[in-house]
Amino acid sequence: MGSPKRKIKNFVIAPGFQFRFSLYFVLMGVSVIGVFISQIFIKIEELKTKVAIVPEIKFTDQYAIVSGLDYIMVKAVVTVFSYALFCLIFSIVVSHRIAGPMLVINRYIRDLIDGRFDVPRGLRKSDELSSVMDNLKELEQVLKQKKS
Repeated sequence: MGSPKRKIKNFVIAPGFQFRFSLYFVLMGVSVIGVFISQIFIKIEELKTKVAIVPEIKFTDQYAIVSGLDYIMVKAVVTVFSYALFCLIFSIVVSHRIAGPMLVINRYIRDLIDGRFDVPRGLRKSDELSSVMDNLKELEQVLKQKKS
């Protein structure tokens, strides 16, 4: 028996946190790539201008060169958008590994506050914050001993 399949909507479980995390991730990635792409665009525009003023190059050849440079620019823009989409999806998946445990840990703390000590709680092996959960389980034992 395998683990149950997760639905895409279940990956966004703490929208505020995951949105901010994703936004930071995407903005940083696109900013870095954007700087490099803008430098490439500047050089391509310079090349297009130089090609246009060289009288020895036939017009059809100039057009072919400029078209090729435009093609490179379009591919660069598509690459940036593809990278942004990849970053968005990746950051949602990564933030899910933090947001999921946060939800479980918050419920666990609420149970401890309400005096419910024997509610089983656990995290998946792939989840982050397992050390916090381990400490909470230890705290549960201490609180249980003090209460009895």
